[in-house]
Amino acid sequence: MNFISLRNLKLNSNIKRIDQNNRKMKNLKAVPGSLLIAILLFSLTSFQYVAKPHLIVGNWQILEKQKYELTFNDKSSYFDRIYFSSDEFTACFSLIDKNGDEEELSLAFRIYEADAEFETPMIVFKNTCDKSFLLVFSIENLSKEFLKIKFQKKYSSEGINVKNEILEFERTAGPPENMD
Repeated sequence: MNFISLRNLKLNSNIKRIDQNNRKMKNLKAVPGSLLIAILLFSLTSFQYVAKPHLIVGNWQILEKQKYELTFNDKSSYFDRIYFSSDEFTACFSLIDKNGDEEELSLAFRIYEADAEFETPMIVFKNTCDKSFLLVFSIENLSKEFLKIKFQKKYSSEGINVKNEILEFERTAGPPENMD
């Protein structure tokens, strides 16, 4: 026969009650934690700041009756259009060769603001597949309607030449902020 003392019985019932209270407290602690996480996620996803695209983003067409020749590795083409993507990293040149065939040239680009070294902002185009291709222009004028850039032979790769130093484009498409 097993005798359970009254003291052990009270101790066991106290332990059970403490375990039940601990389980309830864990459940109660989970509710504010879940609520806090929900509020945090809601605030992070609801109030995101959307950056305004750079003014250069969009499609640019050569002004009428202009021909700007680009020569690289003894291959000659004419600029037709430039597209600057909204990721502000990728640009695409549409070039037309002397036979009238169109060729796309995808490049990475970066804009450097004017500083002590450069009087005007500079735009640098780099071919990520061809390490020897670096094309640099200074931005002479940039507005919602027109883009005027000047070829910088000094900073561009050897073997690259643009016959006319100043190229003028007009915007044909772009984000609404840049079209108003």
